Amino acid sequence: MFGEEEKRLSNYKKNIDRIDIPEDKLENAMFEGIRQAKKKKRSSKWKIPALAAAVFLISFILTVRVSPVMAGHIASIPGMDRIVELIRYDRGLQSAVNNEYMEPIGASRSIDGVKVTIDSAIYDEYGLVLFYTIELDEPSEYFYAGPTKILDETGDQITAASSGPGLDASNDNKTFTGLWNLLFEEKTDLTDLTVEFEIDDETLSIPFSLTGDPLETKQFDLNQVVEVEGQKVEIQHVKISPIRAIVELESLKNNSMKLLSFENMKMVNGNGDEWGIVTNGASASGESYYLQSNYFEMPEELSLVLGKIQAIDKDEASLVIDTFQKKVLKKPDYFPFEITDIERGRIEYELKGQEFPYSLFGQITDADEKTFYESSSGMGGFNGEKTTYYSSFETTKYQNPISLEFSFYPQWIESDEKIKIFD
Repeated sequence: MFGEEEKRLSNYKKNIDRIDIPEDKLENAMFEGIRQAKKKKRSSKWKIPALAAAVFLISFILTVRVSPVMAGHIASIPGMDRIVELIRYDRGLQSAVNNEYMEPIGASRSIDGVKVTIDSAIYDEYGLVLFYTIELDEPSEYFYAGPTKILDETGDQITAASSGPGLDASNDNKTFTGLWNLLFEEKTDLTDLTVEFEIDDETLSIPFSLTGDPLETKQFDLNQVVEVEGQKVEIQHVKISPIRAIVELESLKNNSMKLLSFENMKMVNGNGDEWGIVTNGASASGESYYLQSNYFEMPEELSLVLGKIQAIDKDEASLVIDTFQKKVLKKPDYFPFEITDIERGRIEYELKGQEFPYSLFGQITDADEKTFYESSSGMGGFNGEKTTYYSSFETTKYQNPISLEFSFYPQWIESDEKIKIFD
């Protein structure tokens, strides 16, 4: 029922997930956009404490995936309806909750009529998922608050890629729920933490502690080179943790094409069950891809399928423009887009006849080899005829011409080969 909408949302979010932009620039751009919009209008696994109410809730959670009637029951229990809704598209997180791999937090702080509560957490060696609730004294249709930083016990910021599906508002616009998904590049010890929330233009800090030891990540070393339509990819490792599976790969340097995005990579078991790209968090970082986890559903055999891969010839992997002359100097031979406007700090373009829910560009390089990025980008929804796009640059202090490197492109290679992870 929700498959097509899930796919559409997943594709849109990859615009942010796959573009390699420094974290501080991405964070600053996101919150500057929010401000402008507002001006315009430890055990081997954690078990829920053995209180009668908690046991009662878990008995319902265990039936979420198999009984719509029971799912409706859970929605009537304070707190659990939020968790069910927030993880509905992630099979791995559902499985974690079903196996009681979750820790209640209940840490709250308030500021200026706004109460923020970190309700619970799921965490492992490489990631942390926080569920939180924001309550307002007065209803608001345009309210925004969200987590921005996570600090360790010494007050230092923990480096992590973060994402979330946005806030879900209640009918009275007084209660908002959210999920914050954090990914760590290395194994990270999590004990005493502080999360900073931005509430309008103020910062609210909420300290809390995690008491469990995360389950050990299961790593499978493949070190296998596979070929997809003449392009070679080395599948190095597959790491499966309770929150997600991490596929680490490398595109070989002698490839004639630049591989941009693996759109529908998945793991498949012997019965054809699939665990695909995550849809409620970051789906990729560099050449690591994040799939839904089967940690608690380990089959007898498991394979990896690369699927559709956006790819473009390396000698055509950028668009070169002169913003002073307002001219396109170089573009790929196959370029289905029409450039509709070129300004010093912005470019607009459109695509007719097909839907492509990705902004095109990542890193930008000027004539002096200075690199910079977009400050923002966006697109209008496909209206049956065309999609419109824009990209704004983070600086206008550069030397023409500039080269805009493609991070996404509507051209694909594909493989349905099953690459054995284990059997």
